[in-house]
Amino acid sequence: MIEKASLIGFALAFLVASFTASAIMGGAVLLGRRWLRSAGAGAERRAAAYAIMLPPTLSLSIVLVLAGYSIAGPWFGLEDHCPQHLHHLHLCLFHGASWAHQAWAVTTVAFIGTIVLTRFIHRAGTLFSARAALRRVARVSRRLASPAGEVLLAPATTPFCFVAGLFTPRIFVSTAAWEHLDEEERAAMLAHERAHAEQGDVWRRSALDMFALFGAPLFAGTLCDRWSKATERLCDHRAAV
Repeated sequence: MIEKASLIGFALAFLVASFTASAIMGGAVLLGRRWLRSAGAGAERRAAAYAIMLPPTLSLSIVLVLAGYSIAGPWFGLEDHCPQHLHHLHLCLFHGASWAHQAWAVTTVAFIGTIVLTRFIHRAGTLFSARAALRRVARVSRRLASPAGEVLLAPATTPFCFVAGLFTPRIFVSTAAWEHLDEEERAAMLAHERAHAEQGDVWRRSALDMFALFGAPLFAGTLCDRWSKATERLCDHRAAV
């Protein structure tokens, strides 16, 4: 039977490995930012994305392999050393009761877990508020046909233009922005937003935000910001072509 306390050890291994790898990869991206910038917006965007996604992905893979080994090892005739090391800290689903008696391990998991949970709650709240706001804007918007697709023209005195929608991205433009631009400027603005939609930037950024929940403090947010800025430059380039 699985020892519940052993999950503390696996959680600790995952969280520490993910945060550490995130700091290392994030630091590498930041140190190489000049080279990446010269390589182009696409290269900088990919580097930031990899530095966000790889740490939790690799850490989870390692933890799953270790957990799978502790379960399947005896089935394949592999020696199970756990019974001879009941008082040693090791990653085993069946013989990890000693993790519950390690205050430092419990405290570390609780501390990092609180960071992750706080980020998740903040992100969920932001998404909920944004979705409600978009619904209100969509209800009062006038739909226009354009070469870039459907445009929702919202009556507002604040200039804005953005793409929203995970599965069916749509372009939202305020009347303040639309009415102060000529035809050529409108076409350029819509071409930029269409590039966002064609690249799937809305769902990609949402996915990155989920991976970033398990990234090192400071580095995760900075990497997401660099991804966004590189994406804007990439869309500017695509719109200009």
